[in-house]
Amino acid sequence: MKENMTKCSGRSSIVTLPFIGAIAILILNDFYLKSAYPGLITGKLSDIAGLFAFPLFVTSFLPGKKNVVYAVTAIGFIAWKLPLFCVIINVVNSLLPFQIGRTVDYSDYLALIMLPVSFLYELTFRPRLQTRNRFLHSFIVVFAGLAFCATAGTHGHIKYYRFDISKHQLQGYVDSILVGNQCNSLIDTSSFYGAARDPYFQYLSIIDGDSVVYVMRYYEDKYYWDTHPGESEFFIAYAGAYHQRLKTDDDLSAHERRVMIAKFERDFVSKLNKYVVPSSAED
Repeated sequence: MKENMTKCSGRSSIVTLPFIGAIAILILNDFYLKSAYPGLITGKLSDIAGLFAFPLFVTSFLPGKKNVVYAVTAIGFIAWKLPLFCVIINVVNSLLPFQIGRTVDYSDYLALIMLPVSFLYELTFRPRLQTRNRFLHSFIVVFAGLAFCATAGTHGHIKYYRFDISKHQLQGYVDSILVGNQCNSLIDTSSFYGAARDPYFQYLSIIDGDSVVYVMRYYEDKYYWDTHPGESEFFIAYAGAYHQRLKTDDDLSAHERRVMIAKFERDFVSKLNKYVVPSSAED
């Protein structure tokens, strides 16, 4: 009887507003805010919400292993951000139909402060009442599980472009195009989005009739770039009209996608071809 009450009490800890709110923030940030308002805050918000909610979720099924769950979550998050982890990511990406990726930014470790907050919340503020609404509990379990899977480092892409040169050379050519563009139809829009100089992302806008903004993401991280000097790639992560919410591949209609890619290749890739031609491109 006592064991059953313990399990029920543990599972009821996810049927709370803080947990549900964290899941809602995680989904909202990954599927809307990051593209609508790219920058420092939205870049950290998913880690903060995820590190609060994920161990609560796992602990609800393993109430007797709470310390282990929180310790493994901390170790896993730290390892996920390490450059050496790219070896595992490359193997996984070669096997899956979608891509797994992450930005190696050690300032993300600041989000680890949410683990003790989550731990204390589960310990101190867990509600004493038991939830008798099994449908509500099951719905939250399924919804939260899907949310973690949907936001766990996976990302779509509008189109990939691969090159047989180093990432540093590729970025140099991209910078040359943006800085040396005389007709001003192609500009760097990082400052418009409040983005500091970022080695992973490039914000650019094609000013030609209806202005279109693109956010390019260089594949992988510094460790990969340093150990693979003969290969590099970038992909279009977001695209959209100037001063409006940027869209991901999932948000674009087939027609919008064709238009965005055609404009990008006509006004940007064609200029890049003067320096280097992609070895391959993939939708």
